Amino acid sequence: MKLEAGDPALLIDSKGRRFLLELTPERTFQYHEGAVPHNDLIGRDDGSWILSSTGAQLLLLRPRLADFTLKMKRSAQVVYPKDLGPILVYAMSVMSRFLTSMPSSAAIFWSTAGMSFVPGTPLY
Repeated sequence: MKLEAGDPALLIDSKGRRFLLELTPERTFQYHEGAVPHNDLIGRDDGSWILSSTGAQLLLLRPRLADFTLKMKRSAQVVYPKDLGPILVYAMSVMSRFLTSMPSSAAIFWSTAGMSFVPGTPLY
């Protein structure tokens, strides 16, 4: 299927680095190994190999949901007290499995370090 103007595109370089962009006529994608005009990408088939201005090869693909997820901007997440309880219970169950696999001296240290936490004081 051919890519059109306005479509999202994913370029992958020879080292596996992924570049997510929206195809816009008259724009140019620039990176450390050259530049690729968007006009060269528009009308190309998914899975095509593209050459940058310096001769570096890039694979042109349609991005998957996982690609959007990895490249999207991240923001702070609010954790409400009612949600914090299950998160802590899960974390403690994981930590207990981790402690049982440690040598006894390290397990004793980490278990007592967790019990000495006083709210409002730094953990270090």
